[in-house]
Amino acid sequence: MILAMPCRALVVLTFIVPIALAELSAQADPFTAGIYKPSDVSVAANVRTKVVPAFVSGKVRGSEGQLRVEIVVDAKGSVKAARIAQPLAGSHDFDAETLQAVKDWKFVPARKDDKPVPVLATVVVDFRARLLLMGGPNEVGLAARVFVEGADDEFVKGASTTDEAGVVMPKRLKFVPPNYPLGAMQQQREGDVLIEAVILPDGTIGRARVVRHVDFQLDTAALAAATQWVYERPARNGQPISLLTLMVLRFSRR
Repeated sequence: MILAMPCRALVVLTFIVPIALAELSAQADPFTAGIYKPSDVSVAANVRTKVVPAFVSGKVRGSEGQLRVEIVVDAKGSVKAARIAQPLAGSHDFDAETLQAVKDWKFVPARKDDKPVPVLATVVVDFRARLLLMGGPNEVGLAARVFVEGADDEFVKGASTTDEAGVVMPKRLKFVPPNYPLGAMQQQREGDVLIEAVILPDGTIGRARVVRHVDFQLDTAALAAATQWVYERPARNGQPISLLTLMVLRFSRR
């Protein structure tokens, strides 16, 4: 009996120490230290400038799922830090590009007690079978959509997506090609400008923003053209809606 008592005491201590260290490690996470959660602020951060990785516009390889990136939005609205919170199952192919893109996002800062404060937010890259932007007519493949969770985005508020049941991408009725700026052409600047736009219930473009930049002149020319596009009236189960969509405008000298 005298020998058994110390053994039991040693076993108990062996379990207590790792638990205490784990709790201390969680509390000392430098990424979240001094940063508010979205539920702690009175006014959520609002996306002002959104940038998406190059793979968003085309077909990708892999399985359906989500890649989640945790970001710190500082009191000035810039992304101070970003880290992978949840990788896409079985793949790290998209981690680096996604981290690079989200670091260029800009926000209207979150507020608490009427003062701007740093806040946590989560950017989600959702991979699923979708109508491809860079595919043939009606071609469906694994494609990504990027959105922010835990912060408002006034641009997309009130707009549906083709991921929702009963929503089909309407046919484009009017296409206006972008004018290739002479200066950009002479300097051999080219590439694909990716634009996020909201199609209004009447089929016209209500608002549009560049989410993958190439060059100021090309971005401006792409926006000027895309806002003139017209679609069939978007609907969900026969009822008119506003619809969020992506547009790719290519500038190439070939």
